[in-house]
Amino acid sequence: PRVVPVPLVRRSRASADDVEGVRVGHENFHTLREYVFGDEPRKVHWRSSARAGKLLVRVSVDAAEEQTVVVLDVDAAAYRPPEALFQTVDPDLFEDAVDLAHSLTLAASGPGKLSYLTTSLPGTRPAKVDAHHRSTGAVLLAHVDPELGDVANAQDVAVLLKRSAVREVIVVTGRPTPALLTAMTGWRRLVQDVRLVSPLDTPRRPDGSTS
Repeated sequence: PRVVPVPLVRRSRASADDVEGVRVGHENFHTLREYVFGDEPRKVHWRSSARAGKLLVRVSVDAAEEQTVVVLDVDAAAYRPPEALFQTVDPDLFEDAVDLAHSLTLAASGPGKLSYLTTSLPGTRPAKVDAHHRSTGAVLLAHVDPELGDVANAQDVAVLLKRSAVREVIVVTGRPTPALLTAMTGWRRLVQDVRLVSPLDTPRRPDGSTS
């Protein structure tokens, strides 16, 4: 995949109300998120839950690393031209999405930053990308293709979000399907920021590349 200009990768640290305290001299602190089925009861923060009127759980956050998950939608329906009568896929649109996912992953990694790249295909093993491992995402993307059928990897991504300290999810697609939008609704219960980006929002140059 190519590296292309990308939208700004926003960062949002926890607010003072969310942080339950930083241990001096230690890189870990805790933030809060809403309880989801499967969370350990011992992680429930009862005082904050009573104040918020809903169950909240503590999540350990590595202050030295800001973490982002980039999800590439590989559902063929998302790359089908609106006027198409058959199950055709716009290969240029899909390749633009691959390039965009690769570029966003690199932009979200580097010193003090960590990103995970995955796809909407269930069973995809996320690629961990940081300042020392910049090519792992490209290796994953070298083998992706548009997939026929309803492929919204909601559960696998949710597990990744619960097991990490991710603050932002960026979903790359062509034209989002209802299944993908439903999956994103679930992810918003686990992280502060879930965004949808598409190469269709970036005008193409005469040579076909994005600007």
